[in-house]
Amino acid sequence: MAFKSWTVKNGRLRLFDGTATPFFLEVPFRGTVVGPVDRGRPDENLVLDRGRITSDAHYVQGSDEAILRPLPITLTFRMANTEPNRTKFLTLIRSRGGTTTKTVGTRAWVTTKATSQVRNADPEGTALHTTPAFIDPEKHCVDVELLYSDPDASADQGLRWNEVYLRPDASLREGDQDVSIELNGEVYGAIDTITAFTTGTES
Repeated sequence: MAFKSWTVKNGRLRLFDGTATPFFLEVPFRGTVVGPVDRGRPDENLVLDRGRITSDAHYVQGSDEAILRPLPITLTFRMANTEPNRTKFLTLIRSRGGTTTKTVGTRAWVTTKATSQVRNADPEGTALHTTPAFIDPEKHCVDVELLYSDPDASADQGLRWNEVYLRPDASLREGDQDVSIELNGEVYGAIDTITAFTTGTES
């Protein structure tokens, strides 16, 4: 089988909420996506024997903060006079305004924060732990899935970024041919490989 590259033309992007059978939006006229492929691991802090490398030199494991640290993700979409590029995406970006959900179209979207698990770095044996919830009730997370169609139609592949907080301080960019929104997000949950989109209901 000949080598073939994936490009932005092969990729589809969906945003999901946190209900059991999730609501989703598929992003038409999107730009490029920049995001992490996995979460970090704790630092290895070197301990030397009085500043020297001896048989007693060793490492001390750093804090698990590196595992939970928010990771940057960026995506863009072109604004238009039809949905979902008219108002639905902007609803996901803006704060909830004192409610527990966000109404996207006619659907009540539930946050995905504190719904995925990450592996800790316990020296006695690693274990999966559910991520903590936010303190600020105005912050709302979605899951972001990017799936690339295999040019040989054999094995689609992509990534799921769980618990993505899309910051409300997004950037609007005017161009000669379009007006676009650049979304700056933070990934707080697990990062998984996918071969198909999660089954859901379009919002």
